[in-house]
Amino acid sequence: MQASDIPVEYSETVDSTNLQARRAIESGQIADSPLLVVAQTQTAGTGRMRRSWQSPVGGLWCTLAWPVHASVDKVLDGLGLRIGVAVVRAIEHTLDVHGLSKDVRLKWPNDVLIDGHKVAGILTETVSHGGTRFLLVGVGINANNASPDLPGSTIKAVSLREVIGHDVVMPKLQEQLVERVTEACSGMGLDQHTLVDARAYLFGIGTRIEATSGKDGTVRGTLTGLNDHGELVVTDNGDDHTMPRGADITWLDLKPISGV
Repeated sequence: MQASDIPVEYSETVDSTNLQARRAIESGQIADSPLLVVAQTQTAGTGRMRRSWQSPVGGLWCTLAWPVHASVDKVLDGLGLRIGVAVVRAIEHTLDVHGLSKDVRLKWPNDVLIDGHKVAGILTETVSHGGTRFLLVGVGINANNASPDLPGSTIKAVSLREVIGHDVVMPKLQEQLVERVTEACSGMGLDQHTLVDARAYLFGIGTRIEATSGKDGTVRGTLTGLNDHGELVVTDNGDDHTMPRGADITWLDLKPISGV
């Protein structure tokens, strides 16, 4: 299915586009076909670990509900990196159209940065209904809004409008995003092209971090990259440790970046 064929549900205000998409699935509004939910603003937007996500008017706040018709395990394998790379590419394309070359990076595991400033966040979930498993891919992009505050974070926010100097065309941004995200949702496994791009886009190489996962505990060391399975490699006293894709990161020596 082409991105342009996916039905779109627009709302002025919702609690969360992920929750709205979930309700559409659980109410039977959609059976085994995709749906894109877009809102002008969210009153209860959340990111990873249920952290609050500010969603002022002017941003692109959306969730793609995507039915999985292939092996769920194969689709979920590498999905986070496939989607992360897809969002980076969509933002790079938007900057390219305006003649701008910026340092666009994927901050593990689900943020996108421009020159060290957060411009987008991703939240991926799954839900089952009526025998069909759906991916819920929520993406928030600071587009034509003023950059929101990120309390307690060394990472500052930025919007595309602030980087480019004028408003972006929202339908074009949405089209580029959905086209790439649907391609990522249609993939299976961690393909070589995605791994190469994820390594190239990965933010914070050489930075000291603390990585934690329920399975592997906590490791402190230097972020040195991704292994062939898309897992973080953290080096401590010459020893390499791998952390799973769901690991949570605390940045230990990241300095605040000012300016755009």
